[in-house]
Amino acid sequence: MSDTEDEVQARHRKEKKELHAKITALKKSSGKKNKKEVQSEIEKLEKELEERHLEELKNLKISENKSETSKPALVAPESFIKTDESESHRVSKAQKRREKKNEKERERQAEIEKETELNKDGPRNTENKKINDLLQKQNLSLFPIAADGDCLYNSIIHQLKSTGRQALTVSELREVAAEYIRNHKVELLPYITNPETDECLNDIEFEEYCDNIRNTKCWGGQIEIMAISNALKVPIEVLQATGVPTMQTKVGYEEPKLVLTYHRHFVALGEHYNSTQPLVISEEED
Repeated sequence: MSDTEDEVQARHRKEKKELHAKITALKKSSGKKNKKEVQSEIEKLEKELEERHLEELKNLKISENKSETSKPALVAPESFIKTDESESHRVSKAQKRREKKNEKERERQAEIEKETELNKDGPRNTENKKINDLLQKQNLSLFPIAADGDCLYNSIIHQLKSTGRQALTVSELREVAAEYIRNHKVELLPYITNPETDECLNDIEFEEYCDNIRNTKCWGGQIEIMAISNALKVPIEVLQATGVPTMQTKVGYEEPKLVLTYHRHFVALGEHYNSTQPLVISEEED
């Protein structure tokens, strides 16, 4: 017996949760493994699951359509065409199938609405609401950035363009961050630790850290933001739901500032940065 759409959707949600747990374990147990390889493996797992889910849903739709059209229509001579009890019975069964399908769709929609209501006060929605409140105070709104390992750099690039500054590529921006950190090793090394041991990096680990910034899709954070701000001499403000906004600026850094948002619950894999844009107020809100 084939699975119903509700059963398939429920299984998909379960498999997504299992993948999330697997990814978390993979990141924790990676050890000295190249971060690029870990990220590549994570992206592969996510892509394979998404493609399989799409294929299963597609096959389910095809199967449902075939079941609706599997019985060929009977064509009889006009002299024999009449409305009898068998035809009424056939129409009645078709009507029942449609009603049953519609009922399942209503139940599915009700389940979606129920989950939406339950998640209304969840960590992601709560965080987004707080960040949106902070943005509105500055007449700004969220500008979403893809969660692909380059979110910090793409957020800064979007802000550079939005403020009329020179546009850089992700590779160029990563090079800027890596060079600044390498050239200010004595100043920055006390603030960079090994995620496995929480100890400061040794010389070899520090060089590997800089190389990863330049050559992989490793995620950027506070150190990289500070490096880019100082290297480009631009003020960068980071808004977050908890704690005070962080500001990277020194005397002489030219306004306007670049405004980013930092999220702890925006994506399944954890930390994420978005950019911002001017808030557009509709005429109805005026």
